[in-house]
Amino acid sequence: MADKKLLELLNKALSMEYQAIIQYRTHAELITGEDYEPIKARLEEIAGDEEKHAQRLRERISMLGGVPETVPQKVGIADEIQPVLKMNLQAERDAIAIYRQILPLCRDNTLLEHAIRHNLMDEMEHNEEISQLMGVKGEIKYQ
Repeated sequence: MADKKLLELLNKALSMEYQAIIQYRTHAELITGEDYEPIKARLEEIAGDEEKHAQRLRERISMLGGVPETVPQKVGIADEIQPVLKMNLQAERDAIAIYRQILPLCRDNTLLEHAIRHNLMDEMEHNEEISQLMGVKGEIKYQ
């Protein structure tokens, strides 16, 4: 069985991924405002990425002898473009932070490290895209 701290962090990340899936899909349905359609489509696409992240985490947690989390973190609700983007940007930055905590703990497990790096890279890409949609220019902060 894997280190208890590692499994706790992996399950926290999984819970955050569940939150992201629900939040993105809900926001995609609720979003209003001018030119919302391309943002709605992108939110749906990102939700699909988050589902893949959750699947990777469930697989790795199970392979490490743990039990995958089943409860999402608290989901935020909004229906206007800027609050939706702001809420999801924070969620992406939180995900980046948790994956950065996990990464050093999995250096001896190549498959786990690969899964975490893959999820981290996607989250960083989402962070950049949402920042651009919000009109943030210059250096993107990953925290």
